[in-house]
Amino acid sequence: MGVSGYGIHMGEMLFIKGTDVHWGDTVNTSSKLGQDLAKDGDLLVMPIIHEKSKNSRYYPYLDFEERMLKRSKVDFKCYCVTMEPLPILAPNIAFSYEKHHVAILVSDLSGFTSTTRKWGIVHMASIIVRMRQLCLPCLTRRGAIYITTEADNFICIFADTV
Repeated sequence: MGVSGYGIHMGEMLFIKGTDVHWGDTVNTSSKLGQDLAKDGDLLVMPIIHEKSKNSRYYPYLDFEERMLKRSKVDFKCYCVTMEPLPILAPNIAFSYEKHHVAILVSDLSGFTSTTRKWGIVHMASIIVRMRQLCLPCLTRRGAIYITTEADNFICIFADTV
């Protein structure tokens, strides 16, 4: 079974160091949001996360779409984290790169996992959005003929190898 999406909640929980014990409504709710209710990679957050994030200067590029969901006779008011789509250049490349000399740039943010653990996924998502907004115009000006992104990665192709 693959991941349907992600759920985030905040609150008290029982955690016993050195064991796999991490119980409580916070864990149950975020699990239900991510595994049972989210679809196609959605990031669903509970109202407490929405309230703490919606006007934060750290997350200015994220939008929150209110949703009412039901699972096991329990109603959930939650928010789906969204953002404006970022441009992908030349999605349908008309020629094969095998016969051309091209330069390929692959970038990856350093410390993704540790930063996410320390500051949370909403913080990390805002960093990724900001990175894309800063880098896309620069890469375009430098002659990128194809740019795609996946999570915290950029893959760019330049027609010139110099």
